[in-house]
Amino acid sequence: MDGDRLSSALLFAVGLYIAYEALKLPFGTVRQPDAGFFPLCIAVSLVFLSSFIFLGTCLSEHVREVLRFGEGMAGVLITVLALTLYIFVLNALGYLISTLAIMILLLKGVERLGWRRSLWVAVPTVTVSYFVFRWLSVPLPPGIIPL
Repeated sequence: MDGDRLSSALLFAVGLYIAYEALKLPFGTVRQPDAGFFPLCIAVSLVFLSSFIFLGTCLSEHVREVLRFGEGMAGVLITVLALTLYIFVLNALGYLISTLAIMILLLKGVERLGWRRSLWVAVPTVTVSYFVFRWLSVPLPPGIIPL
């Protein structure tokens, strides 16, 4: 526990230092990043994540158990593999089918929900997100369903 606190505090300090140095470089824009864009993004991520690690060490064991995601490392591995597969099938299958499949996989495989509850959560979530993205004029890959 003390090692986690020490390492997260050290990573927090390193992140702040990198952010300070990155702010001296030209940032650019999201569409045309300059030299400081990537280091600043990494530094902000490092500060953000190390803060969570540090705060996690301050929580009681009961609270940490409640906040755990899925089945520990198995849940993380399933999520990483599912997101990797999602990247490869998104254009071929399209947004609706790919996103529905990954939602059901994560709800059923990681969160251990039943089929009915997984469908009750996934279908409306994907449908609403599709219409919100369309309303925002975000181009989505149609895949095998021409919409």
